[in-house]
Amino acid sequence: MRRFFINNIPFVNGGSLLLSGQQHSHLKKSLRLKVGNVIEVFDSNGQNCQATIIDIGKNETKIKLQLDSNKALKKDNKNSIINENSNNNKEDIDEIINMNNNNDNNNIDININIDLATSLPKIQRAEWMIEKLTEIGVKNLFLLESEYSKSSPSSGSLTSNKLDRFERIIIESSKQSKNNHLMNIIPPQPYKQFLKDKFNIDTIKQSKYSHIFLFDPNGKPLPLIFNEIKENNNNNVRDTLILIGPEGGFTNNEINQLQQTIDKRNDSNFYISKLGNTILRMETAAIVKSELILSVYMNDYIHFFYFLYNFVYF
Repeated sequence: MRRFFINNIPFVNGGSLLLSGQQHSHLKKSLRLKVGNVIEVFDSNGQNCQATIIDIGKNETKIKLQLDSNKALKKDNKNSIINENSNNNKEDIDEIINMNNNNDNNNIDININIDLATSLPKIQRAEWMIEKLTEIGVKNLFLLESEYSKSSPSSGSLTSNKLDRFERIIIESSKQSKNNHLMNIIPPQPYKQFLKDKFNIDTIKQSKYSHIFLFDPNGKPLPLIFNEIKENNNNNVRDTLILIGPEGGFTNNEINQLQQTIDKRNDSNFYISKLGNTILRMETAAIVKSELILSVYMNDYIHFFYFLYNFVYF
C-alpha cells in the first residue's frame, strides 16, 4: 500500500485531509492513483492510518480517513517501555523492541531510541547516510564539530536549503521503510557543547542514555562488549547513544572528555569499541554499527544479515 506523509493526523473518524506539494505530485503524476484508491498516511507523531482518495485536483488531493477500520489509527507511546526517569519495570534487551506482527500494514514500532552523533560527510554521502539511518530507525542525528572535522569541506556549510533537502529525504525514506517516526537532525554544534547539553553534571536528572558506544580503532571488539553486557546482567536499556568520529576519528582529548564527563555522572554505561580490523568511512560506520546494535537489542540477527544483503547489493 502506498504511503504518504502529513504533518498531523487528527483523531476525527471520517475526517478529510488535503495532500499538497510533493505528496500530491507523487500521488497524481508518479503513481497515477485514482479516486477510490486506498492509501496509508503517517505523521511525525508516530501515527498512521488508512485513507481513501475522494478527489484529485490540480494542486491537491482530498482524502478521507478510515479511523474506524481494522487498520485504525495507531499512536506510538514513546514512554510505553521505559521512561527516562523510571527505575522500575525495565525490560530486558531481548524484549525492548516490539515488532507489530499483528498490524496488517506491518509498520514497525521501535520502542527504544538510538541516537547517533557524528560529523557531516560530504553532501552526497550525507544524503545517503541520512536515508539509511532513517530506514534503520535512528531517532536523532546530532552533527558534531570535532577537532578533525573542522578542516572538512562540509564543516559549517549546512544551509537551510540543505536541511530542507535532508527533510525530504527523511520523509521519503520513512515512507519506503514503513517507519512511522521521522529522524530528527540537530544542526552542527561544537563537541564540548554537545557534551554539556547531554551530560550536564549540574543536573540531578538521570541521563537519558543507559548505554553509550564510542567507536575507535583502539577500542574493544563489539561482540566482546555485548558478551560483557550479558554476563554482567547489564541489559536494562533506556536509550542508546552511538558516537562516530570524523575522518581521523576523535582525538584522545575528546575521548577523555567524554569518559570523565560520564564518570562524574555515573549513570550511564560507556564502551569504547570497534567492529572489525578495517577502517570504515564515517557514514559507513554510522549505518552498519547503528543497525548491528539495534539488531542485537531486537535479538534479530536475521534482520541484520538481510540489511547487509541490501546494503551491499543495492
